[in-house]
Amino acid sequence: MNKRNNNMHNFDQLWSYEDGFLINKELQSCLEPESVKAGSRLYLQHRKIESQAANQKWVLTKEGHIKLKDKPFMLEAKEKCIALTDISSKILASQFIIMPLHPVKKGVPSVVIGVVRLELICAEGLLRNGCYVSDSNRNYNSYVQVYHADNYENIIAKTKVINDDPNPVWNEVHYLPVNYVGEIFILDLMTSNIIFEARRNCRLEITNELVKEVSEGIYEGTPDGINVWRRLSAGRIHYKAIFFPLEPLPRPTPEFLSNLEEKPLDRSTFYVLITLQAPNGGFPPSVKLANLFGYVSQKQLLKLYKSQCCEERILKINPTVWTTSMILWFLHFLLNEYKSEWGYIYYRAEQFISKEIADLEIEETVVATGRKAVRERFDITETESKINRITRETISITHVRLILKCQQNTGAYPLTDDLARSFGYENTKKLQTTFNTYKNTHSKSQKINPQIWSTIMVLYFYRYVAIDQKKEWYPTFERSYRWLWAQLKGNESDKQECFKIVSSFIKDYHDVKDDIMEMDHDFENEIAEIPSINNPQEFDQKPYGIARIEIISAKNLSQTDSNPYVKISNLATSWIYDDTRVIYNNCNPVWEQVFYIPVYNIHENLNLQIFNYNALLNDTLLGFYIFDLKSIIKEYPNNSYEVKKLKLDVNLIYEESNSGQLSFVADFFLLSELEDLEIITTTNVSIRHLYLLMAYQNQYGYFELTNTLARLFNFFSKKELIKAFSDFVQKDEKVRSLDNKIWGTLLVTSFLKVLLWKERCEWISAYNRAENWLNENVTDLEIEERLFNYSNKFVIQHFNVTQWIDETQQRSVGVLGKKKIVIFCK
Repeated sequence: MNKRNNNMHNFDQLWSYEDGFLINKELQSCLEPESVKAGSRLYLQHRKIESQAANQKWVLTKEGHIKLKDKPFMLEAKEKCIALTDISSKILASQFIIMPLHPVKKGVPSVVIGVVRLELICAEGLLRNGCYVSDSNRNYNSYVQVYHADNYENIIAKTKVINDDPNPVWNEVHYLPVNYVGEIFILDLMTSNIIFEARRNCRLEITNELVKEVSEGIYEGTPDGINVWRRLSAGRIHYKAIFFPLEPLPRPTPEFLSNLEEKPLDRSTFYVLITLQAPNGGFPPSVKLANLFGYVSQKQLLKLYKSQCCEERILKINPTVWTTSMILWFLHFLLNEYKSEWGYIYYRAEQFISKEIADLEIEETVVATGRKAVRERFDITETESKINRITRETISITHVRLILKCQQNTGAYPLTDDLARSFGYENTKKLQTTFNTYKNTHSKSQKINPQIWSTIMVLYFYRYVAIDQKKEWYPTFERSYRWLWAQLKGNESDKQECFKIVSSFIKDYHDVKDDIMEMDHDFENEIAEIPSINNPQEFDQKPYGIARIEIISAKNLSQTDSNPYVKISNLATSWIYDDTRVIYNNCNPVWEQVFYIPVYNIHENLNLQIFNYNALLNDTLLGFYIFDLKSIIKEYPNNSYEVKKLKLDVNLIYEESNSGQLSFVADFFLLSELEDLEIITTTNVSIRHLYLLMAYQNQYGYFELTNTLARLFNFFSKKELIKAFSDFVQKDEKVRSLDNKIWGTLLVTSFLKVLLWKERCEWISAYNRAENWLNENVTDLEIEERLFNYSNKFVIQHFNVTQWIDETQQRSVGVLGKKKIVIFCK
């Protein structure tokens, strides 16, 4: 136990007594015994909820003892510590005196004396026992939130989230309204997904270090304010604070606007505005708020809004919503110079409007009316093109939410009138015409789907225009990116060209400033850390296992003269795995085709769609069925799995009605049960090897060489397999120079034909996908022919194959004849 320190700022020795809790001034943690028995030592713990706080509640007796509430134990000061002692002890417990550190002077209720400019700089040493507090399987996301000591639910300020950094840097400015000297704010260092053993917070008290009362009711800030490091339960936080008194607003006069031209609004107006924000984020009508607009009464302020409103339903809304919407534009148009400092004030105001209205369409109208009112009052003129065109300065959170409503489950953004209006265009046609004119002068990519263009436009609109609303759209960004990558079939050159065109379009048409491009550079570095964006084609490289889907037949399809085929895709990403063949002029088709789908997420769904093939027009949907993978694989808490095989006859849905039936078989094979295989020979090769192979077919159709794939060829590593095949074709430089993906894909197709010919009905669909990919990537037919021959010979010799099932197999691997042949299942 330390002796009293005369340094009044040594907060670790100072305590407060609130509602029965003894709270350490520095750490904001509560005193609690290790156990409720004599001799127990004391430690600090975060404040518990009332039902669990029995061991944190203390009573100060009239004799000066500190007693555990409702329990027969008191605090006893010993030589080096304080511990519990039994109340029945003959030795009298220590006496304590609770005294205030300095007198607290509270002001007049609801009267604010000034604001504190709080600069939250950084924190460091967020460690526990030498380890970063987040475990290896969780992201550690740190941020600071600030609230009044008497109202933890009202978050006054909040920093951005810093990911996975024990020494986060924020460098953010926030403002706190101050009502009286002695007022206390809590700076809470939080994480977004971890619960601490002790809360990481400290307190900011409005003392004479920050503010001085120069005369009755007149205050001024100290010249330098405070610049401190405050200790936390783990680590410490660095912040600066300085107090600014409020200056009276000029009296409204008829010359208000002309005076404003001579002397624009400055920080003193900004400080007054800060104090007018209610705890819920809104700016309720008041005389002082009206004064900011040059009016003498709030009635005049509300009349301004009504004069710009044409809809009766808007006039029935809470007037605080009206005034708050005007403040959004007051900040944009008149205090834009301080935009870097009013971000969270603006955010709270937007959140208030959204919660109060709970209707995006009405919210958009309310905010637009507020904009018109501010422009009308302050005589702000803009060209029509600038009025319609959304920029960083004019965008609102409503715009972003309207765009988010346009996003499909796949991540795509189809071009609709709602999307066009959110971009500031009258309708889809107007946006499409504007973009196509721009695109056609820059692009050679005429075959790109319009939905790909519109989705890329949204992503760059978010990045360049809605950067201040990042919290809203960021969680959806990755899903859209993955959808785009799937639609572009992993073609990096197409992706780069499309992204470059759209990036330039958004910059030109939405008045994107240089500072945004600097911020976007930081954003690019941030998203580069996301595996599915940095390297989409290798994202989640190792699957759980392989789903076997056998499409058997359909019956009673809606069109009797249809040419049906089945398309299998991922419901979430719209990634197309494969199609069946087309059965012509048949409403009861039979396919009996097998497809293997690597499963990276057992919680995803497959979309089984039946289309009517049309050689001249777009194929039309006849019906669909959503298949939940969890129906064939169940995950248990101990990371074990149960799989089963299902034969299903399901009703197809089209336009909310039945549209025939589909029959299929679904099965699942866990990768963990397939990988532990013995050395492969012609006598022990089986369909289990096929399942393992299929698990490593890429979504685009190729097989990339991996160590697992190499072991199927009885090599220890892919390096050994590459060397062996390279030596085999050593005299053919053109073949040797081909990408390893091409080698791996060809070797697998040869493996299938040489060793698993009996199972060709199982692998024919996967084989065709691989061949199509090879045809697209090996454009020289002569080289392709040589490559097939090398691959077939290599596999035959490596596995010492001398016996064949039939003549067709021999022809397929070049034993009889040198030309490639088409392989059929039956």
